[in-house]
Formats: sequence, C-alpha cells, structure tokens
Amino acid sequence: MPMLGITNKSIPAIENWYENHVLLLLDKHFAEHDYLLGSKPCLGDFALMGPLYAHLYRDPALGI
Repeated sequence: MPMLGITNKSIPAIENWYENHVLLLLDKHFAEHDYLLGSKPCLGDFALMGPLYAHLYRDPALGI
C-alpha cells in the first residue's frame, strides 16, 4: 500500500514500531486501566477492537 507509505522498504520499521512501542504501551496502559480513558469504554476502545481482534486474536500464526 504505497499510497499509505507502506512499501517493502518501510515494512520492517512499521512492524518494529508497532511491536516494540505501540503494543508495549497499550499493554502497560491496560494493565492499569480497563479502557483507554479510564473505567468506561469510549469510541476509541471500539475503534481499537476491530483491528486488534482481526489481526491479533484471529491470526493463527501468533499461537494465542
């Protein structure tokens, strides 16, 4: 998807950023909070559910 800046050259950097920054920060946040903004779900929680469920939970390669 070069239109979004995703090329064979940028894929390793994008994957590294997501795995070593985004997911670690989300994991740390959700260890202390039930939702993005505290104790009640917000639109952002529902927006994250789709990509996280589709790409992480259902991915057979992850072995979850």
